[in-house]
Amino acid sequence: MDLKNNLEPSDVMLLNAIDHISTMLGCVANAVSNLAPKPENDWADSDYVEIDADPRVVAEAGRTDWLTTTLADGDMRGSVTTWHETLDTGFYLSTDGDLHVANPDELRALAGRLRSVYAPAFDAIAAMWESRRDAGEIPTKEAKA
Repeated sequence: MDLKNNLEPSDVMLLNAIDHISTMLGCVANAVSNLAPKPENDWADSDYVEIDADPRVVAEAGRTDWLTTTLADGDMRGSVTTWHETLDTGFYLSTDGDLHVANPDELRALAGRLRSVYAPAFDAIAAMWESRRDAGEIPTKEAKA
């Protein structure tokens, strides 16, 4: 049963106008959400993060690095590593340099990269680690914190 058939013509026009307004408000909401600031880039297409998923045996150090990442800030290097002697596996992050910023604006830029680039990259590494661990490709004995 169509309710519009039982209404006065002026009420039908009002309902059509309300429907049109709600459609237009939806368009405005979409346009406004597209104006929201987006991260400058994400980790996958940034110049700040590289992830290498090829395992590397470092025999002289007694370890296998399963996933390796380099982060531009502070010359950081991280890896999902298994130690041959104990078979403990963990993510280790080290730096070859100091993390230095010259002013508050640079510190804010670094904070932005930590949120929009590095944090998603770490989430991606965690997902890769978990997936490969669950597939039996990376040892499951995880190091204690």
